[in-house]
Amino acid sequence: MRLFEEGGPSIPLRLLTSQTFSTGVLNLVYAPTTPAGDAGYEEARTHLPQT
Repeated sequence: MRLFEEGGPSIPLRLLTSQTFSTGVLNLVYAPTTPAGDAGYEEARTHLPQT
């Protein structure tokens, strides 16, 4: 069973917690986040550690 319709708008999510059970089942908890926007590589470089 699908949680979201196929081909629908994407919903930006971030992983809050994860838990793996001995059976191999994953419990993943997500929360909405803001979209990444239109930033490009040059803007992303400003957030990298400078060596």
